[in-house]
Formats: sequence, C-alpha cells, structure tokens
Amino acid sequence: MLCFEESLLETINEIIQEIFDKDVSKTIFDYLNKESIIDAKIETFSEILPKIVGIGYTIIEDLILETLYSKYGIKLEQKEGNMFPDYVRALKDEQIVREKI
Repeated sequence: MLCFEESLLETINEIIQEIFDKDVSKTIFDYLNKESIIDAKIETFSEILPKIVGIGYTIIEDLILETLYSKYGIKLEQKEGNMFPDYVRALKDEQIVREKI
C-alpha cells in the first residue's frame, strides 16, 4: 500500500485530471510540488483551489475526501466547522495510529 502522502497526492491527481484539462492540472501540481511536507501541501492546495476554480472548489474537495477516505475503507463523516485540511490531517493521524497497532 502507498504511504499516506502518496495516496493523498494520487487521489488529488485522479480527481483533478477527471475534472480539468492538462494545463490546469499541471498548474495545480506545480504549486503542490513546491511544498516539501504534507501539511504545507494541503494548506497550499486549499488556498489555491478556490482561486483557480471559484466556488466549485468545495465540490472538488468533497470528491477528493470521499475518494481518499474510501481508499482506506473509512466513511467520511462531515463535522461542522471542519475544513478540507482538517479532514486530511484526521485521516493521516488515524493511519499513523493504525500503523502502530
């Protein structure tokens, strides 16, 4: 199985390429690849996506989260006040705990 970061980036790539053309996909990944740690990548992605696509960014984030969570066999449960980075960090933390068990 892929490490969490690889799985996350693969999922983002899958969803972005399903929705956008190569140029937009490349732009998004160029920004993501500038960051070296996963939390910075998630924050960057969360900041640039609305600037690129406007209000539709929430649908894209939801698709990414649902796909990512399903890869780990976990049902995504929406929580009031949580944002995209919160859900990603929660899943990452849960995976770290599972790996230690």
